[in-house]
Formats: sequence, C-alpha cells, structure tokens
Amino acid sequence: MMEGHSRESALSIKAEDCYKYCLYAHRARINNIHKRLRALQSSEGAAFRPSHISVEDNESLLLSLNNLAVFRWPADPMPWYNQTKIGTVVKNLINLALYSPDIVDMATELFKDRWEKGDFAPRHLEADPEHIMDENERSISEGKFFRPVGPEWNDMVRYIARGLLRRRHPRGMTVWRLDHQFPRRSPKVYGHNGLTVGDWWPYQLCLLRDGAHGSSQGGISGDKDLGAYSIVVSCDNPAYRNGQDHDTGEVLFYSGTSGPAVVDGDTSAVLTNANAIMKASVYTQPQRPVRVIRKGPSPKGGLYPCSGFRYDGLYLVTEMKIVEADEDDKRDFYQFKLVRMPGQPSLQSIDRPTNEEYAAHLELQNW
Repeated sequence: MMEGHSRESALSIKAEDCYKYCLYAHRARINNIHKRLRALQSSEGAAFRPSHISVEDNESLLLSLNNLAVFRWPADPMPWYNQTKIGTVVKNLINLALYSPDIVDMATELFKDRWEKGDFAPRHLEADPEHIMDENERSISEGKFFRPVGPEWNDMVRYIARGLLRRRHPRGMTVWRLDHQFPRRSPKVYGHNGLTVGDWWPYQLCLLRDGAHGSSQGGISGDKDLGAYSIVVSCDNPAYRNGQDHDTGEVLFYSGTSGPAVVDGDTSAVLTNANAIMKASVYTQPQRPVRVIRKGPSPKGGLYPCSGFRYDGLYLVTEMKIVEADEDDKRDFYQFKLVRMPGQPSLQSIDRPTNEEYAAHLELQNW
C-alpha cells in the first residue's frame, strides 16, 4: 500500500511540475518578445509602429494569452502566480505604444479584469485561437498546409487528436479540420451510439468523428420530425450567464436558438430549425433520448469539465416553454427542460478529462 501511495504521489508531483512549467514557458516567451520589441522601438525611434512586430511574435502572443486564460490553476493559485511572476510579463503587454489593440485588450482582460481581482477560473478570452472552420473556409483551404499530429508528440496527444488535421492560421490561430480518410461514425443515431458515459474530447470536431454530435459548431443536432440526437451545453450561453438556464446535472433547463434580430418591436419567439428539433423531442412519440455533452471550462466549475467536451449520458426532453426576454430589444426564446434517464453512471463518478488528457490538450493549444 505504501509503495502504491508513493508512486501515486510521485505522479501527482510530476503533473504539478508540468503545469507550472507551462507558466514559466509562457513567461519566457512573452518576455523575450517584449525585449525584442523594445529593442526595435529603440532602434527605429519615431518611425516605430506596433504593426512592426513580426507575424511569428504576434502569433506567439495570441497563443500564450489564450492558453493562459484557460490554464487550470491549483486551488490556491497565488504561490504559483507569485513564484512564476507571470502577471508581470502580461502587464507589460498593456502598452499601445508597443502592441496592437487586440493584444492590449486581451492582456487587460487577463491581468486587470481577472488576475488582479483574484479571478483565476479557466475560460476563453474573446479572441479564441481554437478556431473551427466553417464550410466556406474549408472549401478555400481544403488540402492546403494541413497535417496530422505527428510521431514527435506523445501517445496521448496523438490519441486525442486522431483523425484531425491542423494548420497555423496567419493570425496565429490553430485551424482544425477532419481527415476525410479517417473512419467516422454517423451521429444520426438515437441513444448512446457506441459511446460510454464520461467519454471526453478536446474539440467539437472530435464529436463528429466519433458520432457523438452532428455539428462542428451548433449546439443542437437532430431531425425536425423525430427530435434531437444530441445537444452541447455550455456556460458561455447568455441565458446561462443571466441565470435563465439552470443545470443541476440531473435536470437541465436549456435555451434554444433565438432567431433573427428584432424588427419593428416584434420580440416574439421564433421556431428556428434547431428549436423545431427540440420541440419534436418533447411531443413526438415514442420519445427518443438525447445525448447531452457538456463543454468546459465553466467559471463555476462543478458539473462541467475543466476543458474540452464530455459525454454525460442520455436525457429526455420533458417540457417546452417560451421565456420573455429581459431586455426590450431582445427576442423571447424557447426553453426546454431535460431530465437525465435512470440507470446511468452518476455524474459525480465521472472524472474527465484526466490529468494526462488535460496536459495533452494543453500541449495541442501550445503548438
């Protein structure tokens, strides 16, 4: 028992060192860029402009800021924060004489709006580098500069990114698409569809690959006559942030899509295609179960994964109602109640992503 305990402790320490090393790596990267830019400013004098930063350095700053925003800090973050001095180098980026407004805005949100106020909860900044291509961009970029995660990466990184191809966008984003030669499972199936409760993925494209969800970006996937196959639930939903949606795990209140902008004061709810799919899940008999996938991170933690997407089992959509918008220029919206079906593993028993999966996800983000 003692030997096993010691090995477990050693693994925990190793994982902790790995996470802390990420902070040091970001600090070194940002600090080196800052020094180069100050030297360039000194040599060019009045002719210097923030746009003179190299494309590579700008991409590196975008990646570092976004990765720091979703970094999973320990329960007490201050020792790591003070020891690594990561706040000092991010504060240096809040300088319009040196950096573009995008970089300054992101650094301000991270340093002043979060860290200085003691907010270390992992969540994405407004400019998220994990960009999923839409169909138009895919048609332009198909086959150009994309490559799989290669053998230089460890086994876990290659496993979670299997069937995906990636390239670097000129603005610094990592762009992903499915490898069309990789086997895929159809998501147009009701029930578990070969999945296990607790399955986890780093990106929404992986849900398409494994048949968990049928959309690379949308939250609702299904058939308008028979109902939803699956939904993706995120705390980024405005209705969740405003307290209109609730999620206890076993019972979920989920808002549908809002529809077009309000015109001539008509704020009535619109039965969009996505809402019609959810409505069919309520009224079509026999009722068909819906796969629920939760997306992290959540500023409240708890039910949601610390990163990526996790399959939390089957639910039935039991009710539908229209909720009045809380602002005059906003449209009323449909809200649906989902109840988790019995006989599944408890949500409390699910511990995904594992430390190894989370570390692998970080490595992909740092690419």
